Amino acid sequence: DRCMVSACLSDTIVVSEETSSAVAELLDEFEHTQLLQRGRFVAWTEDSLERAAFLPMGSTLVGPLAAARQKLERLNGSVSFERPPRRHLHGDAAEPLRIWIPNWPSAELAGRIFQILAEEGLGYWVDTVPGGAHSSEGARALSLCGDASGPDDSGTWRCGEPPLGRPRAHVFLEAWSSADEAILAMPEWARPAHAGRLDYHGREGAFVRSSFVDGATSIPNFAPPLDFYKSYNKSVFPDVWQLFDTVAAVVARLSVQNLSDCTTWPGVTQAQLRNYIDFTKDAEGLEYLDNKTLVPKCGNAGTVWRSGACRKMPGQCIPFVTYFGYRVPEAMQFFQYWEMPVAILDVSEDAWQDAGQNMRVMLYWWKPDVRFEGMSEIVAPIPNTNEHSVGLYRTALHDVLTKYMWKELSKAAPQFSNLVEAFNLNSADQDEAMTAMHRGSSARGEACAWVRRNWRRWKAWLPGECELGMELTRLGVCVSCPAGKFYTGGVCLDCAAGTYSPNPSSLGCTHCPEGVTSSHGSAGCFVPLSVAYNSWRDIGGLGGFIGLLVIVVLACACVWVRRRGGNIVRKDTPDAPDTRLGASVQRCIGKRAQSLLTRSETKKSTSVMQVAFHVRPQMRAWLVNASPFSVDVTWDDGHNHLDPHMFVLVWGGLPRELQVRVADPPWTSNLWQPQLGEATFELNMEDGPHWQKGFVRPAPDGTVHTLYDFPVMRLSLPEAEGETRHPPGEMKLTKIGDEALVISWSPPH
Repeated sequence: DRCMVSACLSDTIVVSEETSSAVAELLDEFEHTQLLQRGRFVAWTEDSLERAAFLPMGSTLVGPLAAARQKLERLNGSVSFERPPRRHLHGDAAEPLRIWIPNWPSAELAGRIFQILAEEGLGYWVDTVPGGAHSSEGARALSLCGDASGPDDSGTWRCGEPPLGRPRAHVFLEAWSSADEAILAMPEWARPAHAGRLDYHGREGAFVRSSFVDGATSIPNFAPPLDFYKSYNKSVFPDVWQLFDTVAAVVARLSVQNLSDCTTWPGVTQAQLRNYIDFTKDAEGLEYLDNKTLVPKCGNAGTVWRSGACRKMPGQCIPFVTYFGYRVPEAMQFFQYWEMPVAILDVSEDAWQDAGQNMRVMLYWWKPDVRFEGMSEIVAPIPNTNEHSVGLYRTALHDVLTKYMWKELSKAAPQFSNLVEAFNLNSADQDEAMTAMHRGSSARGEACAWVRRNWRRWKAWLPGECELGMELTRLGVCVSCPAGKFYTGGVCLDCAAGTYSPNPSSLGCTHCPEGVTSSHGSAGCFVPLSVAYNSWRDIGGLGGFIGLLVIVVLACACVWVRRRGGNIVRKDTPDAPDTRLGASVQRCIGKRAQSLLTRSETKKSTSVMQVAFHVRPQMRAWLVNASPFSVDVTWDDGHNHLDPHMFVLVWGGLPRELQVRVADPPWTSNLWQPQLGEATFELNMEDGPHWQKGFVRPAPDGTVHTLYDFPVMRLSLPEAEGETRHPPGEMKLTKIGDEALVISWSPPH
């Protein structure tokens, strides 16, 4: 067996127990050579009955080390230098699996670690696809829209008609919110599949140097902390701008050549600028070009946009420096709404780093990242994802980082897709690696170091060994390949049309005898319809009459069902915004929360009515848990357990009385989620006084907008013992007719 740490290396020497002493003596010869000092020879380790020596990627075997290899090869054939054959996508022996790796360090680290595990742990041939600076590009790479796709000025995603074959990449491991927004705008058939969340969060927004924050507290007559957004309110603290460099000083140091024109800021769309006017009512902050295009209204030769708090006094603006148009529309709204005297400058990447390291400015930045140390985030209000989903940005931009994969990956490479879903890193992993990379280490080197340190973690993500004819499920259980499938390469595949496998654990499929056939994934064969028809025709008039009579009876039954008020069941689910029910759910919980919903597999219904006629639609209903907590719903003759962001179909309609138990999930899915413990509520679904009709939200201009008109019940959560940092907020239950009960969570405000 080969040591998994060899993933980081080009050659691996694996030695059996019988020859370990001979190899140990041989390796001792090189412990104090120049090879070790130059880092050519890394180390050799002992683990159980194996000993292994490793060579760094790109090493060439020369001199004493080449001689050592020759000696090792003569040790009874117990040493292997060969890699096993690589695996590919099923059905295509020439196509590798591709990881989209963007150009920011934390995502590159995650991609390199995953590449190591996929290549050495699963034996796949893996390629990397270099990406750009926006997560939306990764979403496009995994979609079936092609390179020419993208949103138009209205925000609607445009792409060709299906099918467009396979995507440019199959996996994207650190998607920020712009990817989620792009995916929601795509047609359903083109979207990549959601593969879970990462255990570290993305934090982006305005930052200032920590030394600057500490120094400001010592200034006489200035009390507010510079790492809090309200300290910049012009009406309350009119002189805060004096603590920063002026815009003129920043422009002089960075030079005009490094400033981009406001009319060409990347990533700024017409829809975002229209949202700016709608929510801030600041028409003076924008202007129309001759071609009727809406653009930010900028000074300093069209390179500096100023908020309303300092527009009339340009010298009193605090410079906010970003690059490549990152979060410009959101920053414009935020600064305008909170009356912050800020000027936005979009500059080159080198100029951005220069400003962050050497000037007293606000800096757009994000974590995890390697560019800066000793930076303090300007704390903003708790993120409001409902507001973000409609284009309103007056709260923080903390992102839940997600994983996406090609929607057909679980069929084409099941073990690979299982690894995508199991793969995870945490904040400590990223912080340690980012610090090392800031000091000169590479993403590839830190990925290798992580693999060496954390083998107990990643080993649990890889499949174990199953007996021949059995497949390892995502839960780590070996199950026999069912009838209609056959075993090959560790997975169960469907038998092709025209073949069948009648028994479980089959290693192959049998061709159907002459005169009969089978469909895809069949356990037996059948007589084709054309043969059956010819046989009936040969019987004579009686057979034809019987066949005609059957058709007439079925047609009459369909007409009767339609007249009785029945209808054919549509795929109308809570996670499908293009359906009537899905659109109602989206109004209740927002696009972002709806995109996280997944159907629970804990209680599948096998009723034929799901695929035939559904005469009484009121007898089926959905339970939707859109909260970050585990929820158990119990009534007289039923019970359902729902993990966070799961939904399930129940038959019999919504019960009149039920019990809802809310508890902490086995993982924390929200940065601000408190430790709840457990809370139980007894509910009467027909108790009128406790259900509020409708839900309204005030707009910045003071007007009130009704978001939806469904009955809502709010349940205050008890504070967990010892939990004082974050109050628990409240649960919100929404009834959508008799079709769905939506359970969500309102964080404390």
